[in-house]
Amino acid sequence: MTVHDTVKIIDRVYVLACDSAGSGGLSTVVIRNDRISAIGPVSQAFQAQFPNAERIDGSGRVLLPGFIDAHYHGESSLLSLLTAGAPASQWGRLKGYRALDDHLRTKATHDDWLTLYRAAYFHALRAGVTTVAEYGRPDTDAAFAASIAAFHVTSLRGMLCVHNGDQLESLRSARSSSMAFSLALPASEELTTYNLQTTMRLAREHGLPIAIHMGETARDAEAVRKNFRKSFVDVLNEFRVIGAPNLAIHFSAVDKDEAARLHASGASIAVSPLASTAKGFEPPPIALLMSAGIPTVLVTDWGPVRPWQNVRQALQWYRAPAMDLLRQHTLLAAQYLGVGQELGSVTVGKKADLVMLRSPFADMRAALQVLDPATVAELLVERIGESDITDVMVNGEFYVREGTIMMYAEEDLASDLRRLLAFAPLEVQTGQAPPAVPVEPAGAERGEEENAEFEEGFKIVKRPVANRTAGPILPLHPKAPPAQELPPTVRRVFGEDDV
Repeated sequence: MTVHDTVKIIDRVYVLACDSAGSGGLSTVVIRNDRISAIGPVSQAFQAQFPNAERIDGSGRVLLPGFIDAHYHGESSLLSLLTAGAPASQWGRLKGYRALDDHLRTKATHDDWLTLYRAAYFHALRAGVTTVAEYGRPDTDAAFAASIAAFHVTSLRGMLCVHNGDQLESLRSARSSSMAFSLALPASEELTTYNLQTTMRLAREHGLPIAIHMGETARDAEAVRKNFRKSFVDVLNEFRVIGAPNLAIHFSAVDKDEAARLHASGASIAVSPLASTAKGFEPPPIALLMSAGIPTVLVTDWGPVRPWQNVRQALQWYRAPAMDLLRQHTLLAAQYLGVGQELGSVTVGKKADLVMLRSPFADMRAALQVLDPATVAELLVERIGESDITDVMVNGEFYVREGTIMMYAEEDLASDLRRLLAFAPLEVQTGQAPPAVPVEPAGAERGEEENAEFEEGFKIVKRPVANRTAGPILPLHPKAPPAQELPPTVRRVFGEDDV
């Protein structure tokens, strides 16, 4: 141990490792600097070895790896407050939702977006999530820059999706050890052979994975079939875009034969049980994917981050051991994002991104002395919620202690969000219910208007200056002389000019 080492010892804590072996039990965990240094039986040996270490009493608590949310739309944390339980096909008719979304698309400043993402990511941290893959917004560069800033403010690890050429160019100044990036494949309605190949070329040139956000509904799948005369799975297989390191998201509209082809291609699929229910979509085919041997990852997608509820929703559709479902939000999610060697399980040598929780049930705290890890996992999934999380650690440092965020006052977060909600109509601000809308049956698909607002592809779009950020959030290297501007009537989608 050197003079500069920082050592923490979490003693008498029940470890649920979420590793492939299903390890766990009452243990002592030693954290040295930013990594897990040792895991051993409860004893005085570690205290004698590290006499100056900070000691944390883990009695009656469970220690897990930080949850990994491999696909998220951060703006949905606030926008979901205004959907009033309506399916996605009805969101465009909700006055408050339309007003706030219009503000975000057309008028929001960098500070507006920073307020929104900062609150969303702090909420995720408080819920025990330590890594978030943000899909972002294709319709404003202010959101892209603000998301990067919010990741730094909250100390979350992040992966951010790039949607256009301006965002891709900005990566020169946005690289950091805690941030990674992916490229968005064009949406189903906009996918062509040319822009698919262009995205693949750019991904190779920049060393980035491709985020394949497809097949969330039957309508999305049909758009590809109409353009290519084959299923989106066959199109992606034909171009060899399925499989690591690329990130397949949703893929709900697949049949048994397509699932077999996905398995053969080495695909992993991110699915969102809780969001699919909230949107009124068909349940993701978790049972089909898992029975085909496809690694399946649980993600939030839309709405507030609630990993425990997400796991419980998945359990309703696929009766799997609770430990397997927890791994889908931890170890398998880390492997999906390409960071499985560093994150996703409580394992010696991995980063100390950890979550501690305390059950409100005395019987469960007593049972931790004797129960096996699989049984503890079942009890946690049955009983635990985000409010039971007491401590969250990233890189060996606590950012949530005893249920309180350490870096930002939660009342200030609420105050910041109230300012954004002021752009919603008065009836929503005052707590009155928005206009009633008919609720469609589960599985209703998005209307043309709603789908157009949320699914844009990877493209360069000429934008007015007013919609850009006020300035860079990180130091920029000197830029090369700007290229000649396109006429304002030209809209270029990586080589396809529409005049």
